[in-house]
Amino acid sequence: MLFWLFVVWGGPPPPRPPTLGTFDASICLPPRGWQMGVCRYTDTHLEWLRLISLSPIPSHRFLRSSLEIGGWRQPTEAERARVQPGAIIVTLEYQGTEILVAMKYEVYTGLSSWLEAGPVIGIGTWR
Repeated sequence: MLFWLFVVWGGPPPPRPPTLGTFDASICLPPRGWQMGVCRYTDTHLEWLRLISLSPIPSHRFLRSSLEIGGWRQPTEAERARVQPGAIIVTLEYQGTEILVAMKYEVYTGLSSWLEAGPVIGIGTWR
């Protein structure tokens, strides 16, 4: 039966394209430890969703205008076991709270560009 479905449709369905504006990211919020997930850009928010969850609703939403990048560093030995291989640790500040996000360096450059691309205070809708 499955064979005939492949013949009728001409093979398996094409893979879905990845959603634009998403990237793998582990997050560390005090007092919890590292959690694996996916970040998603929107026009006004950076959203973080758990990697293993049935809910399409983000666990955390960070307002773009309230996020500031503090820098990046290599993970410590203890962190390497808890974050994806090849990741760097990015320090973000959100409304006075420090947030650590593990991501690839290429993703970090995109995140910093996204944050810097917002309008200047008093001219646009944020900052």
